[in-house]
Amino acid sequence: MQYFKVCVIGAGYVGLTFAVKIAQEGLSVQALDINKKKIDALNSGFSSIPEKNLNTQIKKLLNKKIFFNYTKKIVANDIIIATSYFPNKPLTYLKIFNLIEFKNKPTIYIRGTVPVGFIKNTIQKYLKKKKLKIDKDYFIVSAPERTLSGDALNELSNLTQLVGASTASFKKAKKFFKKINTKIIHLGSTDAGELAKVFCNFSRLSLFNISNYFMSVCSQLNLNEKKIIAGIKKNYPRLDFLANPGPGVGGFCLPKDSLVLSDSFHKTKKYFLKQYPRSQYDLNRKIIINNIKLCEKYFNKKDKILILGVAFKGFPETDDFRDSFGLISYRYLSKKYKTFTFDKNIDYKILKENKLNPITFSEINKFKKIIIANNNQFYSKILKKKNNLKFIYDPWRLITKPKQKIFYFN
Repeated sequence: MQYFKVCVIGAGYVGLTFAVKIAQEGLSVQALDINKKKIDALNSGFSSIPEKNLNTQIKKLLNKKIFFNYTKKIVANDIIIATSYFPNKPLTYLKIFNLIEFKNKPTIYIRGTVPVGFIKNTIQKYLKKKKLKIDKDYFIVSAPERTLSGDALNELSNLTQLVGASTASFKKAKKFFKKINTKIIHLGSTDAGELAKVFCNFSRLSLFNISNYFMSVCSQLNLNEKKIIAGIKKNYPRLDFLANPGPGVGGFCLPKDSLVLSDSFHKTKKYFLKQYPRSQYDLNRKIIINNIKLCEKYFNKKDKILILGVAFKGFPETDDFRDSFGLISYRYLSKKYKTFTFDKNIDYKILKENKLNPITFSEINKFKKIIIANNNQFYSKILKKKNNLKFIYDPWRLITKPKQKIFYFN
């Protein structure tokens, strides 16, 4: 068995892009995943993740600096855990540590989101039962990922890495990040690193909720949100934080991490610490459902509805559709109407496997009632050529003009 000093567990978006970054800096790295189809594709030089330059770099580095394999026993000096934590399912996450051989006294980097205190109160206690001592038999670091999906390789070379760790573990991490030319900030304990991660995503969700709530209000009152926001922001810098509104925040990270932050305080008697992030998650869901219901006013039972864009965002492009606005829209509307989907970045077979009733590109022109579910400019080029539209929901304003409303009905 070939020995690697660096091992990344999880070859999804977070793990794969970080593994490529490590390899780009000249270190040999092994990336592991339980998904055999994914590993086989990576070993042929292909990833379905629509990340700029990703496939080019994989082909360049494959079997030279980066190696892919199925999950197995792990022996390495630096081990990056880039798998997802799911709220209220700690045991699933802890199974990863059963794969690690500790004879090399590895430094373990928790790259994904976990609740605040999870490393100290759950991981370390779990390893203590195995008679493993922190900063002696192993070192552990909270090193959360904060990159923008679609632009991760660029941001990994420019973003300062946040680190939460004990003094001894930080010294180990400092050496590793120096080797891959990454600047770091020591925030304090692992709790600090965990909090930094979840708060980044929770705060972003909260800010998006403000703008998205405003658009829902304007839609309810038949007002033009674009025009009003431009007016209230003009020469009024105190509202510069307002983002361009959308139909609600989709994707796996921002909403899920708000639940993870809430989960961090499940034992506290200070209820608001748990409830506030949970309320932001719930608010986002209500905004999404409200906007879907507003569309329903223009539908009848015989209509065929097309959802354009199932991925949670269109720019930067991604094929990730977990908890996306398009996915939620389809699941809601397909119970009442003949509903179909199309996405530029998601393979027809994948949409079909997930029972999302996909159509081919050539079939788009048949539909007269369309919901634009992400902001990929590709859809604007298609729709501007269509002259048979009866209804379109365009929260991203890909084809509607600033003075028009986001609901177009002919």
